[in-house]
Amino acid sequence: MDEQVRKQKSVIGLHILGEVYTKEISTLNNFSSVRDTIVESVAKAGLSQVGTAEHVFPEGGFTFVILLAESHLSIHTWPELGYLNMDVFVCNVSKDNSVAARNLFDSVAELFRPYEVVKREVIR
Repeated sequence: MDEQVRKQKSVIGLHILGEVYTKEISTLNNFSSVRDTIVESVAKAGLSQVGTAEHVFPEGGFTFVILLAESHLSIHTWPELGYLNMDVFVCNVSKDNSVAARNLFDSVAELFRPYEVVKREVIR
């Protein structure tokens, strides 16, 4: 990319990719016990929910996606592994929503009482 063009491009958001390891297997299996708290975490972070999609697997675990006006949150759980992965992307060309993205990621991760969290941040 031409240096001049690169300098003109602005940062539009923060993409956080995470892995959460927990011994709270029942929480990874019980979507109904965490759904409302996850939705509340979006509002507490100051973000705007515009839709959701969810799937609970018969053999255990769930996938939950919240569409945000600012982008999305997705969660996929594997109770048999004591593991979930989470993807938070929050963008806005008129303001920096990095703090909101980090707050959302951290509050959702804490719901699962992790013993380890691996988090990668990508500036977009």
